[in-house]
This record gives sequence, structure tokens and C-alpha cells, in this order.
Amino acid sequence: MWRKVGLPLDRATFVRELDEVRQIRNDVMHFDPDGLSDEQRRRLKELGELMRRVVHDRR
Repeated sequence: MWRKVGLPLDRATFVRELDEVRQIRNDVMHFDPDGLSDEQRRRLKELGELMRRVVHDRR
């Protein structure tokens, strides 16, 4: 199925990245009193930028 999706990314790496985002999302949605760390913010920004580039390149 991964080939059908056609993303120019390593599947295992992409899945790990999504899992990290899931964990960050869970912290936010369960009202972690510490909020997001600088590292979590950086990771979200990096993955967001990667996804923007992938979508832009597919056009």
C-alpha cells in the first residue's frame, strides 16, 4: 500500500514521525500542565514543513 500512496519518504521513518506527533497530541489533549517543550515544538514544525514540501512537490 505504501507504494500506492507514492510519498517520496521512507515508510518506517514517516511512521515513527507520525507516532511522535501522536504522543505530542496526546499530551496537549490531556492538558499536560507543563505544556509543549521547545523540542516538541521543533519536531512539530519540522514535520509540518516536511509535509508542506511533499504536498507542494506533488503538484
